[in-house]
Amino acid sequence: MKYISFAYTTPCVQARCKDVTRREWNDDYAARFQKGEVVGALDKTFRAGGKQIGTIRLLEKPYKESEALMPNRDYEGEGFAFLDKFPRFKPAMWAHTDLRAKFEQDRAYGDTFWVVRFEILEITRPLEFLPHELATIETLQNYLRTHPYKISA
Repeated sequence: MKYISFAYTTPCVQARCKDVTRREWNDDYAARFQKGEVVGALDKTFRAGGKQIGTIRLLEKPYKESEALMPNRDYEGEGFAFLDKFPRFKPAMWAHTDLRAKFEQDRAYGDTFWVVRFEILEITRPLEFLPHELATIETLQNYLRTHPYKISA
């Protein structure tokens, strides 16, 4: 099985509030991943002591795209909406960052990354939320379900 580490956005995956990631992979590495492939989701790389938190299925073969072309829905899809709503889960480097503003800034820079679109099949280490937070989580999950990325044929 292949694996993808979600170090900065692990809580987003655990909450099922992420369905896309952008990577600085080399072309040969990216070519190893295929549409429909089941991949292990890690909280960090195995080299750093990472553990599997679940499994995902790739919805399409990873493709290169300029951040200038990121669709608006990828703010939610990248998990940034989740992190802005639940800042206690933000990694230290983003602790005081408005991730909507960061998303727009990244779009303005327009760097090119490999885009990996996926669905979460299983979470083996879910997050726990307070009862009053559950409605917000459900809203974020429903947004991703009702605003799917249009995958090209």
